[in-house]
Formats: sequence, structure tokens, C-alpha cells
Amino acid sequence: MISIKTKLDGVFFSKDRDRIMKGEYNQAMHSAVILTTEEVVRLAPVGVTGFLSKVQWKVVSPFHGVVGSHPVSSKYALVVEVGRKPGKFPPPEPIRRWLQITDKGKAFVATITAAYKIKKKETALRSATFLKSRGIARQGTKGAFMFQEGEKRATPRVNKLFERAVIEIARRLSG
Repeated sequence: MISIKTKLDGVFFSKDRDRIMKGEYNQAMHSAVILTTEEVVRLAPVGVTGFLSKVQWKVVSPFHGVVGSHPVSSKYALVVEVGRKPGKFPPPEPIRRWLQITDKGKAFVATITAAYKIKKKETALRSATFLKSRGIARQGTKGAFMFQEGEKRATPRVNKLFERAVIEIARRLSG
């Protein structure tokens, strides 16, 4: 989560101070969310970006804003982020969806279809889902760390957005 706090040195007497600050921060915060989300999407494995619509931002006060993820509705997002230890079978639906929408997944289904001489597409998909799930249960998965890395990559640019916002606030309040 990227958190921004601002401290003003000196006294700014302006009846519009809070409105100006909130407006500039809202604009910077909106840009920061877009920028950070783009970085995460760039790093995310194919087919796992649907939960990114849950990323939220909020200007808490004119002096404090937060960009973060409201509790992500998908446990799958956390598994993709940090990986999974070997052990139990994963839920089949995300695996099935991945097999259907990615080139790598489609190639795996085609390989299973040919290797086991499966005629029905649905049977091949079910078999491929089982085999991929079993492999994950046996070996686990590596994490993509798309949120962690996306935030790390975006932070310098997000900081610049807020530096510009502070400069604009100072300009508007001094004039």
C-alpha cells in the first residue's frame, strides 16, 4: 500500500485551502491508482487481472491519502501473488479458466488431447484441469509478486505526482 502524508510548514490562510488541497490530491491519487494498476497488470500472469477492479483509493483528509487494495475478493489473487506450497489440490475453476484463455493453457490441453487420444473437448479440458491441479498439489507454485513489484516500480513516479501536487497547492495558495 502506498500512503501519502503531507505536512505544511508555515501558515496558509485561505478559506479555500482544504478544497484546493483535496482537489489536487484527488487528481494525484487518481493518477497514482491508474499508474500503479498498470504496473501490476504488466506483471500479472495472463488471466488473473479481473480482481484489480477492487483497487481503491481515498483522500482521507487534505493531509493524508491512501492507495490500496480493499480486501481483494479473490483468495486466488493472494495465491498468485505469493505462490502456493505443495499439499492440497487447488480449486479447479481458476485452473480451468487459465487453461481456456492462455496460449500456454490451450497448448497443454492440446497435448493432453493428443497424448491420451481424447475425442471430446470437455473431457480433454477436465483431464487437463485435473493433471495441472495435481502438479500444483505436488510441486506448489511460485509467486508472481505483481502487487509487491508493481508498487515498487510505481512508487518513484507516484511520489513525483504528489510532489507536483504539493507544488501546485503552494502555487494556488500563495497567489
